[in-house]
Amino acid sequence: MRLYLVRHAQSINNVLMLVTNSRRDRNPDPLLSDLGREQVRYLTQYLRDAVEPDEDTWIDPQDHKGFEFTHIYCSLMLRAVETGSAISKALNVPLIGWRDLHETGGIVSGDGEESPYIGLPGSTQSFFRENYPELVLCDRFGDEGWWNRSHEEVSEHQPRAKRVVDTLLEKHGGTPDRVLVVTHGAFYNHLMQELLGLEDERVMFGWSNTAITRWDFHQEDGMDTHRGRVLVYSNRIDHLPKHLVTM
Repeated sequence: MRLYLVRHAQSINNVLMLVTNSRRDRNPDPLLSDLGREQVRYLTQYLRDAVEPDEDTWIDPQDHKGFEFTHIYCSLMLRAVETGSAISKALNVPLIGWRDLHETGGIVSGDGEESPYIGLPGSTQSFFRENYPELVLCDRFGDEGWWNRSHEEVSEHQPRAKRVVDTLLEKHGGTPDRVLVVTHGAFYNHLMQELLGLEDERVMFGWSNTAITRWDFHQEDGMDTHRGRVLVYSNRIDHLPKHLVTM
């Protein structure tokens, strides 16, 4: 398996944090900003067209021969769905919505400081059908909303990251699949800690909006000379012009 992690494009909450340095007045499930949609345009063009015909080496550490995704998964938060939907349409690869890819905390009102967190329903199945018909839902939640629970506690973050990695390995490990996962900045840290086998959660990883990270997983019984998993690159943003790079 070759695994690619992509952070959603800039959301309106990301803009709010840049302007106010506060979580006050945040949207529980924001859409992308205008700049974020411009980031998506550059990202999808890059993923679709990043092919150098003269590249003939069997090792392709920078994906010069193209990405050729076989599977695309995304969080059910709207900023990730919006990002994943654009990629799916551009590449003509189905988009699969996966609840466990959500940002830490979940869909809640309040900021946890001046006002308490209150769990919210999240988008419904009918909402996704109407607004993102290309999205295939692998979780069942009907019209009560996909979240519909209290705030996710800190103690739940790393076990969820382990569950995601274990599921990916179960479904795609030992195959030539090229899997793209569209997720979130804070949860990315937990995925990276799980993939690297780190126990110290003080280790953090910077990740810009629409940045790409690649992991290669090698088959134990295959012909590869390298074993296990390899972090090929992280936080790659060379598809964006400088004025569109955001955190």
